[in-house]
Amino acid sequence: MPRTHLLCYIRRDWLTSWKLDSLERGTRKNPVLAYGSNDPTFARFAKKGNVLWVIGAYPDGPPSLEAKIEVSGQLRKDKEWDCEVMGSRRASSFFGLNDASSAVMQLLFKNNESLWSLREKYSTSLWKNTYGRELQSPRRLAPLGDRVNGHSSPWATPLEELAGVAMNRSVFISWKHSDNNRNRRRFMKALTIQLAKQQFSIWWDKMALTNIEAVDGYSCSQKDNLMERLLRQGLSGCTAILALWSGRYGTASTPNAPNWTRDEWHANENITRIAMSPEEFESKPLMAEPDQILRIPFDLVPEDAVIIARRFKRAYDSINGRFRG
Repeated sequence: MPRTHLLCYIRRDWLTSWKLDSLERGTRKNPVLAYGSNDPTFARFAKKGNVLWVIGAYPDGPPSLEAKIEVSGQLRKDKEWDCEVMGSRRASSFFGLNDASSAVMQLLFKNNESLWSLREKYSTSLWKNTYGRELQSPRRLAPLGDRVNGHSSPWATPLEELAGVAMNRSVFISWKHSDNNRNRRRFMKALTIQLAKQQFSIWWDKMALTNIEAVDGYSCSQKDNLMERLLRQGLSGCTAILALWSGRYGTASTPNAPNWTRDEWHANENITRIAMSPEEFESKPLMAEPDQILRIPFDLVPEDAVIIARRFKRAYDSINGRFRG
């Protein structure tokens, strides 16, 4: 029997807590993802072997495919929802920030009364943030070949293809917090969105950890451990690391503190390393040389993100081969 696929929604301000819960539930290397809902459709179809596609909405960016969960069974203890399920360790994973707008607009949904899609319900096929209200409840994807108004259901194919992009074009952005002011942080946020539009999946801590207050009650060692594990999830599958090569990048903040940026830069010897430098590039002791260097303005503004994202794409494609979707 074919699997049932459900498109599920998670609020951005719950995302950090959800990821940390998954880490605590799993082992050091493998988080165990879970999802719950009070919706009757969810309880009916969230069964073992079926697949949940979890999306999050951004107020100033595209919807993002946050995770794929292949249901392995129900959670019975400490339930917050009428129905809660967990995913298998091997077939469930988080994704970095990506642009899921095109994939979502291609989908056909099915309920007891009708077939429908966002592009049929609205006058444009271009994603708008207001469409997100249609996806607050879990939605069942129409089986392959079901048709409405001349459009045939692709089932979960657009989401599977997007998941492939998220795995094969995954970029980790590494930066030294203390080196970068508010304007640079605004640029970095804009850059993550522009890179997602260039068909990359982006791991940046300020996007992956949407609600840092979720760990306020943790001890410093607990915070470091969980944050390291979460970011390692991103690093473990990345095909490239993009570093803002600032003055103290690659050094520890204090003598006894972890050297996060140096460790990120060397996380995988086979990874593509690209450095963004606002000054004349200088090599650093004990730091591998980048594969390419992108020159960027010293006084960065969000509007620079469009050009820098295009430059990164050209550099990445020249090293790894042009992507064919």
